[in-house]
Amino acid sequence: MLIAHENASQRVYLGEIIQAAGAIIAGPIDAYADGISLLNGELRIHAMVISQMLPYQDAVALLDAAIDNNVRTVIVYPRQVGVKSPFSDYKCLEAHIAGFQIV
Repeated sequence: MLIAHENASQRVYLGEIIQAAGAIIAGPIDAYADGISLLNGELRIHAMVISQMLPYQDAVALLDAAIDNNVRTVIVYPRQVGVKSPFSDYKCLEAHIAGFQIV
């Protein structure tokens, strides 16, 4: 599983909870280029968690690579109400409890 999140503590939190449930974490990643490399690399990534607060172009590039590689993707969003992003219209999980929701 790959975790792409702009907030370091959220990356670690999601990774720890998901890993505790038995998933193998290929990232968390700090830069979308790392995620693109992992998604297009030899290691088979089956799922990705991505924050809708990533810069738009980075998120789109990651989502495109996930689609190209048939990677299931979960989009998470911050708790603040009213945050709008290009992915706001998709079904998303609230970030502060997303780890438990994903598991």
